[in-house]
Amino acid sequence: LDQISDSNQVAICQVRHRPSILTSQDVGLKLVESGLVAVGTSLYPAFPDANVKHTSNNSKHVWKDATYMETLSKAEYSALKHSLGIWNYDHIRQTRKELVEEVEFQENASTFKKIWRWIRERM
Repeated sequence: LDQISDSNQVAICQVRHRPSILTSQDVGLKLVESGLVAVGTSLYPAFPDANVKHTSNNSKHVWKDATYMETLSKAEYSALKHSLGIWNYDHIRQTRKELVEEVEFQENASTFKKIWRWIRERM
């Protein structure tokens, strides 16, 4: 049995809260949208000695995980764009420089620069 410390374990899950009988909210998504937490940078852990174990062999489950991560990433982008929560602090923004630079580029670059970048990426 592999021994992996608690700090190296990653899970993708949804926690739902029911504020009323008719509605439910995704707590993780709400936290990300508010800028109170950051999203992990990938679907799989980035630890070189990590042993990735899937709890399901069903490709639909992996697809749902990837789709959920994409939803969280879009919410994080929006929170960063509006400097919400933790994204209001420079030392936090430094930890995700590439994301901050992308938000700033999308907000400040001219249409010509965006088109030129799009063309260069496809060459």
